[in-house]
Amino acid sequence: MDFDCLEFVNKIATIESNGDTLDHLPRLITLACQKNQEQQVYQRLNELANKNAIRVEQLCAENNQDFSKSVHQLSVVRNELHSLRSHIADLNTDIQASGKDLKIMKQQLNSLRDSERKLYLYQDLTQSCLQIFYKLKDAQELLSKKQYLPSLRIYSEVQKINLKRIEGLTLHSTVQQMISRMQNSVCSSALEDLHEWLFALRKKLPLVGEICFKEIDEARRRWAKNYREDLTNLTTKTPFSLDLAIMEYVDFDPLNNDLVQVDFIPLYVCVQVHSYLGILSSFQASFEKDRKRQQEFLAPKSLESIDLDVISEWLKSVAGYMIVEYYILQEIPNFRSYEEVQNIWAIICDKLVESILRVAFSEQSTTAIIKMKNNIVLLMHTMERFGFPTHRLHSLSVELIDAFGGALILKHSVSFEEAFDTDLYAPMVINNEKEYDELIAPYWTLPPAPFPRMVEFSKMCSLCCITLSKFARHFFMFSNDSITLALDVQEKIPRFYRRFILHSLLDRLKHLYPKLNLSQMAQLVKNFYAFEEPLLQMEKTLVISKSTSHAGNEITNVNIKSSELLEGLANARKSALHEIFVKINHKIDDFIGLAEYDWSTTVPRTAPSGFLQEMVPYLQTIYLDSLAGLPNHDKSYVYLETLDHLCTAMIDLLSNPAIRKISTAAAEGFKVDVEYLESFASQVPDQSIVNADSFIELRQCANLLLGDNIEDYLDTDKFTRDFNRLHPSTSVKLLERLISSYSANPLSNDRPKRRAIENLLAVFRRKTN
Repeated sequence: MDFDCLEFVNKIATIESNGDTLDHLPRLITLACQKNQEQQVYQRLNELANKNAIRVEQLCAENNQDFSKSVHQLSVVRNELHSLRSHIADLNTDIQASGKDLKIMKQQLNSLRDSERKLYLYQDLTQSCLQIFYKLKDAQELLSKKQYLPSLRIYSEVQKINLKRIEGLTLHSTVQQMISRMQNSVCSSALEDLHEWLFALRKKLPLVGEICFKEIDEARRRWAKNYREDLTNLTTKTPFSLDLAIMEYVDFDPLNNDLVQVDFIPLYVCVQVHSYLGILSSFQASFEKDRKRQQEFLAPKSLESIDLDVISEWLKSVAGYMIVEYYILQEIPNFRSYEEVQNIWAIICDKLVESILRVAFSEQSTTAIIKMKNNIVLLMHTMERFGFPTHRLHSLSVELIDAFGGALILKHSVSFEEAFDTDLYAPMVINNEKEYDELIAPYWTLPPAPFPRMVEFSKMCSLCCITLSKFARHFFMFSNDSITLALDVQEKIPRFYRRFILHSLLDRLKHLYPKLNLSQMAQLVKNFYAFEEPLLQMEKTLVISKSTSHAGNEITNVNIKSSELLEGLANARKSALHEIFVKINHKIDDFIGLAEYDWSTTVPRTAPSGFLQEMVPYLQTIYLDSLAGLPNHDKSYVYLETLDHLCTAMIDLLSNPAIRKISTAAAEGFKVDVEYLESFASQVPDQSIVNADSFIELRQCANLLLGDNIEDYLDTDKFTRDFNRLHPSTSVKLLERLISSYSANPLSNDRPKRRAIENLLAVFRRKTN
């Protein structure tokens, strides 16, 4: 046997645990088989087994008594155990019976624990619900006290915290709906308060505007008192800089004073409520729409005339409205945009301009226009103080100057009528120095002379000049110590001054022409000349004032405008002179209507016609007396026009279609009348009349009718020299009447003349054709 196998067997033998020994046996068997030592190992194992058996027997013999005792004790124990087992079985039966009762009790206990847990849960839910209801009640009480934000905070807290504790309950959706309704109620209540505030504010707007107007007006008056010289010397400052200086005198709070108190709490609350609810943008849009609608209510429903009370209330309301808008911009940033407010202001300005201009130009009261303008200027200054653009209001004030000028013209035109009606249309007599200083010195520069003294023009001129001076002074009253409009008034007054003269004075004088006789018309012409000096001097003063204000081209402007006024006066004189010779021509026509010519007479007449013997003395009286005071060129104009008309009327009388023939004796009588008229014309004290030879056409008519050798007229040079003023048609008419007076009998002595006339008529007819 190999040593290794025996060592391994010995080692196994030392192992006390049977389990471990068995674990090593497979290895030992494997090792013995590999070395072919199965027999040696088996023998060794038997040796060890026998050795152990002997040892066991020795141990049994040594311990048999103890074993017997132990067996006896075991028997006793077994009996006791059997008895105990029986007892345990009984106990088990009792325990099983008790366990069933315990299970039932445990189930009941679990059920009670579930009920208790649910009760605790229900208690918590009930407590949460009660807490929600208490908070909603508190929120409702706060809402009733108009404490909207605390109320909304409670609703928000309930939504974010308390409602989460009752999720899944039907009450959850009910409370959620209730909170939504309450939030809407908060919004509605806040809006209702806001609308009540706006309605109450609307009643305060005129008072706010009135307070501002009063403060601005007092500041303007203080400025005018301290800087009055700037109103007459506008070359150093611009109106806008001076208006800004006025603003420095104004320091007041229009919404917080002794007369009116305006707070923005309702609006603040509304903004905070809507911001808290996240719907501020919709509220801004709604507020913008409401404000636009409210500004429409500021304007009167209908404005058909200048009602100062209505307009003043309107302008004050506009001022109050825009001041509120200004403070909303300042007090609540990012709520109202500057563009929105400017848009409303532009709409209001457009409405103001449209409504006021519609009635201003139909108003005849200058006082009403000035008062309305003053309110507009106060509104303009007020809005400037709060930073609103006022160019539209300034333009409106400037346009009111035109309305004021038109009304002022109507007002002072009445004075012209009074001057016309009371004038004697004769040279005015100045009795003393006082009358001279009042009526003459301010307007004319006359050489010194003793009193009483006579001037060429009538009293009408002085009265009209006084009216024009008043007109200019009253026109300047429109600015009313307002530097804003002073330049515009100075710009416009020369134009209205000329309009007043050209359309009120001169045109009204033209309407007098039919009522005046020739002497009065002649005096009127002299008055037109007298008007030149004072009218041009007053216009020059006005235009120079305007030119110096603009610091440019003074003399040129004056000359340009003066030429317009001179042209108007010249046209007025021409129309008056035209009226004079029209009146004279009507009288001439009346005299000629009395003419009784016998064109077929055979008895020559040596004396002038009776109507001429009456007309010529009348004309001499007119020329020498009625027109004596006229300048020579005007008299020459009247003389020429009337004598030309007389010549034309005599030719028309000679060319009357009712005349069938003209005898030689009638032609000789007509020539006597022509010579009589030529003699009258030569006696007129005007060399231009003599040189003009007004009756040459009449003389050529008489010569044509009385020509000895008619055939000589066929000579073109001779005819052109002797009958150059006769129109061929007139020559044809005269020759046709003349040929009718000659006999057509071949044996008559008139036959050669008739034939010559027929030949001449043929020539003239060819010319006329």
